[in-house]
Amino acid sequence: MTARRKPKSSPGHEKLLYFLMLRQIEAESDLVRAAYERLSDAASGAEGWDLRTVILDWLEAELRHLRTEASDTKAVAAELLRASVALANALKQ
Repeated sequence: MTARRKPKSSPGHEKLLYFLMLRQIEAESDLVRAAYERLSDAASGAEGWDLRTVILDWLEAELRHLRTEASDTKAVAAELLRASVALANALKQ
């Protein structure tokens, strides 16, 4: 029986996960940190997908989720929107 190897991640996946880790460390809000964790999980399971689409789907889901929060989440939504643009731009480099 041969050992199965985990498929090697694409450079884009590794770059996205790296930037997400940095953003998570710098995040002041627990809501933002949790959102970045969900994007990290989504990106990890999206091998073969266009990562910009994964980011866009994540942003849509997060904004929908924020509408259900009782507190004022406009600042969090703005931060996630800026982050999605920055992460998508980082993937182009």
